[in-house]
Amino acid sequence: MKDKGGMFLIVVIALFYIVLFSKLGCAALGISPAILDLDFVPGGEYEITYHVISDDPYLEIEVYAGGDFAGYVTLSEKTIIGSGDFKVKIKLPYSIDRPGEHRIGIGARAKPTESQFIGTAIDISGNIKFFVPYPGRYAEVELNIPNGNVNDEIPVEAHVINRGVEGLNINTDIRFFEENGRLVYDMPFTPVYLASKEDRYFRKYFNTTGYKPGNYLAEAIVDYGDIVKVNRTFRIGSLFVNITNFTEKLQQGGIQKFIINIESRWNDNLNEVYADVNISNATKSIEFRTPSARLGGWQKETLTGFLDTEGMAGQYKTEIALNYAGQKSFASGWLNIIKPGLEITYIIFGIIGIIILFAIIFIIWRIKRISISKIWINKKVSGGKR
Repeated sequence: MKDKGGMFLIVVIALFYIVLFSKLGCAALGISPAILDLDFVPGGEYEITYHVISDDPYLEIEVYAGGDFAGYVTLSEKTIIGSGDFKVKIKLPYSIDRPGEHRIGIGARAKPTESQFIGTAIDISGNIKFFVPYPGRYAEVELNIPNGNVNDEIPVEAHVINRGVEGLNINTDIRFFEENGRLVYDMPFTPVYLASKEDRYFRKYFNTTGYKPGNYLAEAIVDYGDIVKVNRTFRIGSLFVNITNFTEKLQQGGIQKFIINIESRWNDNLNEVYADVNISNATKSIEFRTPSARLGGWQKETLTGFLDTEGMAGQYKTEIALNYAGQKSFASGWLNIIKPGLEITYIIFGIIGIIILFAIIFIIWRIKRISISKIWINKKVSGGKR
């Protein structure tokens, strides 16, 4: 009977939560268009049709405008039931004191019901962006360059936008530097003229043939009477996976994990990366292979192998051969197999040694302090005699 009563209670609680969350969960809402980029035209007028979508045909939806340009907006509707359209009319001013980006948020939110908690109603919005030009001459520059590999052609892209009210004669040059700052390549572009609000992409390929793997810096220099410099770092990879660290100490007895940390210096994916490990001394040699892993470009990963340390003790030579894409990387070192409890003994002796060291320092400090006190007293006594 107790089991039946407990089961009944669980069913009642589950039904309660189902009903509760069905009341709390609002219908899905969508609004389009989501993002618009419009030109700022002094005194300009725009009319945009927005569409609101809901999966609840009876849902009461409030539409609104926000953002620093909200005062220039008129909405054709304030409330929509279920789904529907409304118009947004924008009447821009003839001048704006603050140049740069300005936004209008066109939102739709479900009106909360009595059964909902505060803040549970869905609220979504789309954005309208205006850019007010800067007075005089002003250019905005972006530089994009991805990582690549040796012997690749890396796409390079500089994007220049005339954000001022005056036209600009644009001269663009992209320079490439090694990590030590040495210039290794210069990439000039044909000069162009950009009217106000116009933009231009400058695109070429950087051929990495003959370059060393490593970190590089690209710098775009845009001269339009004023000079703008933008830089980005990027990497040129080689087909190499580095062994950065591996296990150097294990306890004796049973199967123990042997960890190998690796890092890819290649910009592309590498599949089936695994290590062959040899652990040996004068009388014993043990080999094992780790499970394989997949490495993304420049990714770090940990390979885990297993070593049975039963009957092993002392120091062993470690040799690791890492296998990937028909290539190999190597590392070597030493593995110490420690008997159970011996490590704790080392720790205890270490603590005792530290305590003794501090005791010696304290004794020396006390002796010096006593000596200084005696000297001071003698001087005081001698100074008092005439």
